[in-house]
Amino acid sequence: MIISCIPFISTVTPITAVIPIIIVLCVSAIREIIEDLKRHRSDKEFNNKKFSTITDGIETIRSSKNIVVGDLVILTKNEIIPCDCVPIYSSLPDGICKVETAALDGETSLKTVYVPKQLSKSSENSTLDFKGMLECGFPTSNFNDFKGCFKFNGENIITLDSKNLLLQGSVLRKTDKVIAVVCYTGKYTKQSLNSSKPINKNSTLDHRLNQFVLSTVFFQLILCSIMAGFASWKYKNVIQDEGYWYLHSIDPQWSTTTYSIKKFFGYFNLISYTIPISVGVTIEVCRFIQGNIMEMDDDFKIKEFDSEGTEKVVGMKTNNCSMIEEMGGVQYILSDKTGTLTENKMQFSKCSIYGEIYHNVLSGSIQTRIVDNPKLLDFLYCLSLCNSCTIEHSDSGDYNYSSFSPDEETLCDASKKNGVILKEHTQEYISLDVLGEHQQFKLICQIEFTSSRKRMSVLVERDGLYILYCKGADNVITQLLDDSSKELVKISQIHANNFASEGLRTLFIARRIFTPEEILQWKQKFDSIDPLANDIKRQQMELYEQLENHLELIGVTAIEDQLQEDVPSTISMLREAGLKIWVITGDKMETAISVGLNCRLFISGQKMIYFNHTSELEFVEHLDQELEELYSSKEIIDNSLNQNQTLGIVIHENNIDWFIKHQKKFSSLAIKAESVICCRVSPKQKADIALCVKQMTKTKCLTIGDGANDVPMLTHGDVGVGIYGKEGNQAAITADFAIRRFKHLTKLILFYGRNGKYQITTLIKFCFYKNAAFFLMDIWFATISNFTCQIIYDDWVMTCFNTFFTSLPPAAIALFDYELPWETIKLYPKSHRETFTDKQYKIKSFVEWYLYGGLQSILFFVIFYFIIAPSDVTSFDGKVNGFTFTVVTVTTYSLFSIYLTMFVYTKRVGNTIILSFLGSILLYIILYTIIMFVPGMSVRNISYWGWLFTLKQPLFYLMIIISMVITVFPQIVSIYFQRRIKPTNTQLLQEYYFNKKRKYVHVNDAQPSSIDNQTSSISITSCDQELDVFVDSTMYIRTNPTSLINEENE
Repeated sequence: MIISCIPFISTVTPITAVIPIIIVLCVSAIREIIEDLKRHRSDKEFNNKKFSTITDGIETIRSSKNIVVGDLVILTKNEIIPCDCVPIYSSLPDGICKVETAALDGETSLKTVYVPKQLSKSSENSTLDFKGMLECGFPTSNFNDFKGCFKFNGENIITLDSKNLLLQGSVLRKTDKVIAVVCYTGKYTKQSLNSSKPINKNSTLDHRLNQFVLSTVFFQLILCSIMAGFASWKYKNVIQDEGYWYLHSIDPQWSTTTYSIKKFFGYFNLISYTIPISVGVTIEVCRFIQGNIMEMDDDFKIKEFDSEGTEKVVGMKTNNCSMIEEMGGVQYILSDKTGTLTENKMQFSKCSIYGEIYHNVLSGSIQTRIVDNPKLLDFLYCLSLCNSCTIEHSDSGDYNYSSFSPDEETLCDASKKNGVILKEHTQEYISLDVLGEHQQFKLICQIEFTSSRKRMSVLVERDGLYILYCKGADNVITQLLDDSSKELVKISQIHANNFASEGLRTLFIARRIFTPEEILQWKQKFDSIDPLANDIKRQQMELYEQLENHLELIGVTAIEDQLQEDVPSTISMLREAGLKIWVITGDKMETAISVGLNCRLFISGQKMIYFNHTSELEFVEHLDQELEELYSSKEIIDNSLNQNQTLGIVIHENNIDWFIKHQKKFSSLAIKAESVICCRVSPKQKADIALCVKQMTKTKCLTIGDGANDVPMLTHGDVGVGIYGKEGNQAAITADFAIRRFKHLTKLILFYGRNGKYQITTLIKFCFYKNAAFFLMDIWFATISNFTCQIIYDDWVMTCFNTFFTSLPPAAIALFDYELPWETIKLYPKSHRETFTDKQYKIKSFVEWYLYGGLQSILFFVIFYFIIAPSDVTSFDGKVNGFTFTVVTVTTYSLFSIYLTMFVYTKRVGNTIILSFLGSILLYIILYTIIMFVPGMSVRNISYWGWLFTLKQPLFYLMIIISMVITVFPQIVSIYFQRRIKPTNTQLLQEYYFNKKRKYVHVNDAQPSSIDNQTSSISITSCDQELDVFVDSTMYIRTNPTSLINEENE
């Protein structure tokens, strides 16, 4: 742009070079301005929202932006909380505050925040006169990390934790009034600290585009140097020596070196037009529209009920449009199990209590046995006491339970149906209805479940008896049991394995009884911990672990979590499409294997390898042994795999760390495996596995999950897909795409991913091709204009070329063209395998298109040089054509040939695409007419009144025809013979799709396909030849004796 503004270098009007850049910048600026205005409007609305506050005993109305630390803020029902604050009064009994945190972590279920226990009985009036000191730790971004204390008169101390913190951005629900002390405001709130920019993911095509642009710039520099060298030679040996009397007298005054530099920048200015500066904006706009098209797709929509019981239609969400085409290159899928493959709708199936199995638990089978065996109550006590459920009372007087964990809801329901009903859960006590008798337990402490602990415990007291109830994973609980019940543990483990082999989720239930003296000593240690200590969590956890040992086993729960609809057929289709699937779950190995079989992750006849070792040495020895069997010799690195084997791998808990440690060696095995299950995996390990698979396979990986524990995995995958689940929407918010069901993944990858990759790739190629074909003509024109940087196009035409004349067709193709329709892909998913190795997505293909544009520009010049240039007089009145006729004719036939080339390579000729070409032609005629009839618009008025005599010339129309025949017809012939002689699978399927209404004379052995999409071969005679056909359902694919459908890996 700067060079264009230097008169003695540029041969175009400066404004014509500036306008395209201004348009591009304006489009980008408008988009960012709109987003900034939305944020500003939202921030302004939130900052100016009025709240009642109390400062120094005086109640005032303040805007949220004026609330400061130490104020008392009065919150009412359904208000958004303006800052992080500690509640000291609640209108609900026992200091309970109900809040919704969906805006923070995506969890839709209500959470409970408590007024500190010592203040929970305070009245509203006494709270208004509250005086004391609140000390808080340094603000952190972790929602579950808060430490602080209230101090009164420097002596009485009330310890605070995350259960006592109301977070900014959450909404007060089902609580009429709360008074809270402000502790963090502004940029120090947890919401602000979590508002950092997400991990920026760039697609492969973005990297490829950058590489291609750099390569093009390098080519331009070389070409400019060559042309500048010729210009310098021409200037020295012709202009200076021989002289041209009609040139400006200033030309001979330049030195050869200065003239060469001048021409270098002049040519660089001209050739810079070959780089479409608008391609980046065009890609972003097309991606945005593609994302909206996906969101409007009815195939992604389902009906569901909201929290108020209203039925609504919901669909998918596109959070990162840049990843649409990235899905087309995905070869590995890493999936969570619970809530992703399964419904996450738990049903209590059966259980084992003290070594005896109970069926039909929901029918009250335990309750009927309690009279004969009172110890069964211990099992039900644990189910009803050890949980974090929120209790809601229905109009019928029943008790409904809600929790972030569907397992807990199921356990409480099972306990209720067997006579032990959870009625009330406060921070001081838990009330139960036990076979019609009211029982109240004092809550001493509750140790929450975490992914690292894999267990939850509650310590309660009743009638002087202290009991710790604990539930958790079998491999964790068994390590905490005492030695007095080895036989029971052995029996229960057998029952748990049997339950797991049926695909049921299992938990071990245990307890421990303490003496008052033991609890008193423990509590003294716990209360002595400094509430502001940096390692308070560690100190507390050490004391918790003192409670959670020497446990007595009670029993095992078995919960059924059914597969989502169409999961088996979805996995079958994805595998047929060439994708390999890893399931990463926290369940035990037997449960994971059972689910893997039920969802067809593992198939009959598949070789299975199990890594469930107790030492790293055993793991490595087993790995070496399996590698030797899979390879034809012991030279692991250099030998190829036995392609006739299919492999499934199961990796258990501790072995996962060893697998990551030895990933280089394990990669030879992992690449061979078509399906893998990793069991007992923590959230951190999920992210590590995602990174490991990417490094081992050197391919694109898609991660999919539904819970907050899947977020690390989703952010580390090349593409992250979240599922709206019962455990909240944090995964859906964090991921690149959010869908409603696992079955939607097929269309997301096989249709939108594949076609998005094709569409954006084609858009980039067309943008560079058309610019090379059109603007390199100026370089070739220099060879007959003494290398003087003269242009053969009107400078306004050069400005409008990208902005108006050729902007619509590539954009329309990027939005509405596709290789195959979804109906065809569903019938023949194997066609997707071509995308893994298709040469059209390689950098070489981009270069070929650029060179093809350069070749066309040479042909345009040849046509001009040998046909137009020698033809001085072509009009009937005998007048000389002049340069205006040349400019208009060359511009028109070049543009029309480019239109035809892009049209020929379009896969689907729809109405929108046709209209884009017709609209571009119409824009060209209208705008070029304006340029022609407005004097002074271009430097030399070389198009002035050009239509008036150009349209009268027969040569003008003949040149358009000749140009299209010479520059495009060879490609049409090449495409025709390629599709006839050596068609790709995609081209065969395209022929099926576009000719599916043809009538066939003879069909042999046609059989309807099953749900498995099994393929059968039939013979078809159509018109004049017999065709071999591979059929999926009612489809056919035309082939010939020399070209059968080839698998991409051959």
